[in-house]
Amino acid sequence: MDSVGLQHALRITTCADLFSTSSDLVQTTSVLRNPVFLRGGNYSGTPNMLAHRLLRAQLIEQFASDLKALPHAVLVPLGDRVAEALHWLATEGVIARDRILDGLPHPSGANCERIAYFVGKKARAALSSRTNPDRLDSARARLVELVASIRPPSLQHGVR
Repeated sequence: MDSVGLQHALRITTCADLFSTSSDLVQTTSVLRNPVFLRGGNYSGTPNMLAHRLLRAQLIEQFASDLKALPHAVLVPLGDRVAEALHWLATEGVIARDRILDGLPHPSGANCERIAYFVGKKARAALSSRTNPDRLDSARARLVELVASIRPPSLQHGVR
């Protein structure tokens, strides 16, 4: 998140502070509040939550309802399915699309190369064929622009 400047928008030194000295600025959650299992395993995005009646109901009745308490929240989806759900909620008028910071590589071990490239620690020429640098560059540029436009309500009132 630091690599796109979110720490500057939040007026903190680093986004790592969100999990220590600035924890009052973060709320971690899931778009599906309750655990979801499929055939004895953890749900991993299939079937699509927007196409599944029970999962979509959970998204609308619980997560969307919770968002009403956080009207100025900046949302950082971890994964394409979560980003898709948030954009659907934006289309439905539940949240503002410019508060969705999607495009960050998912912070899993399987994405080490994508993360390293995204934050500038791995050169394009050193990437494997499994990594699409154009997609990551595009996402990063869009996020930098979007983050630069964020002005949290507390900063608008000079509180922080």
